[in-house]
Amino acid sequence: MPDSIAVVPVSESALIIYFDDHIDLKWPAIIKSYQRFLQAQFTDSIRDCVASYTSLLVDYHPLKTGFEQIKQAVLNFDAEKAQLDYEGKLHRLPVCYHESVAPDLNNVAKLHQLTTDQVIDIHSKKTYTVCAVGFAPGFAFLAQVDGLIATPRHATPRKKIPVGSVGIADSQTAVYPLETPGGWQIIGNCPIELYNKNSPENSLLQIGDRVQFFAIHLNEYQSMGGRQCMVW
Repeated sequence: MPDSIAVVPVSESALIIYFDDHIDLKWPAIIKSYQRFLQAQFTDSIRDCVASYTSLLVDYHPLKTGFEQIKQAVLNFDAEKAQLDYEGKLHRLPVCYHESVAPDLNNVAKLHQLTTDQVIDIHSKKTYTVCAVGFAPGFAFLAQVDGLIATPRHATPRKKIPVGSVGIADSQTAVYPLETPGGWQIIGNCPIELYNKNSPENSLLQIGDRVQFFAIHLNEYQSMGGRQCMVW
């Protein structure tokens, strides 16, 4: 068990497991191990487990289990062994960085005194870790963007960001799985479906998974079903 772990009640039917007070890329795999363990151990009594960068929110049925039972299970869990048994999936996702689907690419490049090709190269050469899934269904927060292209959100969010948009917000990157409002810097678009409400896990990307982006040309993007799109 991690030395810094704390289990804290937040209501009569929910608790939060805190793993640390700072973000570290070692945590997603550990948190995923606890999430999988609790969902298997309390199949009929845990309603949801929501992971974030350094914590896990557990929503449970108070008539079927309680805080003390879950807390003891957490404290007795062999996280070290579970980590060895679990390895997140590696996803290679195509991204079209053409200006027709990348309204902020030029601005990001100018801000950092880079060419657009340099921004694309820097963004696509790293392997990112899924640290949290939230904000919108299937929206996976990926860390950590190279400091050379880390860029703040827009001061005023756009009303509509097209599905598949690839964005940067500070040191994070992400793919919008649905059309939603958003303030991220949009530098490309991914034509792969990341969220399907009818699939078992809904979201293609799960906490602890890893993501590698690779650049594709506009004609490849269009042949994969990608569309030229506008942001509002």
